[in-house]
Amino acid sequence: GKNHIATGIVKQFIQEKIRAPLGEYLEERGYTISNYAEKIIEEHPEWSAEMIKVINEGYLLVGMTADQVRAAWGRPCWTCTGTAKDKEWDKWRSWEYQTQIVFFDRNEKVTRWNKK
Repeated sequence: GKNHIATGIVKQFIQEKIRAPLGEYLEERGYTISNYAEKIIEEHPEWSAEMIKVINEGYLLVGMTADQVRAAWGRPCWTCTGTAKDKEWDKWRSWEYQTQIVFFDRNEKVTRWNKK
């Protein structure tokens, strides 16, 4: 089905444009942040135009996939303590960014994000 974005969802507009862990990592590989996002979007032809617009604006939505979060906010800080795997189900439980921690459910969908 289409990723329909319900109008009732409170969009938390946090522009993580600095994306500290991402900048240097990408520059080493010859990417900029915007073409890093484009590359991920290209790998997902099933994403709706609405979802891509949200990603390009730097929003997160409840129910987003891990790849959608990476496209919107860049790569998390893998070495930060807020980035954690759940031992029981061996999937990411949370990703830490510069000012936020993003939480996932068992299906690797976003449930919420909180300021650090």
